[in-house]
Amino acid sequence: MELETILLLVAIFVLLIVIVRLCKSSFQSSTQQIKQTSADEKPIGNDSVVIVYADWCGHCKAAKPEFEKAASMSNKVVLLNSDTPAGKEYIKKNNVKGFPTIVKGNTVLNIPRKAEAIVAAAEK
Repeated sequence: MELETILLLVAIFVLLIVIVRLCKSSFQSSTQQIKQTSADEKPIGNDSVVIVYADWCGHCKAAKPEFEKAASMSNKVVLLNSDTPAGKEYIKKNNVKGFPTIVKGNTVLNIPRKAEAIVAAAEK
């Protein structure tokens, strides 16, 4: 084989390795996002405050740092992405009509979207 052909084959091989690694990395990060935003990690009880949000929602995007802070402050605060299987099931069962929605038991809470207010509601 000529040197040019060998170099071309090596370049194609390296390119394929890069593509495979990028695809694998992308798949792993999307799987981690689903795990982190599903109810699998925290059980939802009647005393839980459930925050149902959608990634595409502007209000949700603005409040998400506060939601995440609240979830890290209390085990009774559960973040639930509307696009996950757990989120879709919760939305159907609890008649969620908009995003974000903050729910405790069967009651939609009308509280500030601040971590402290959410945690206070969870601890009541």
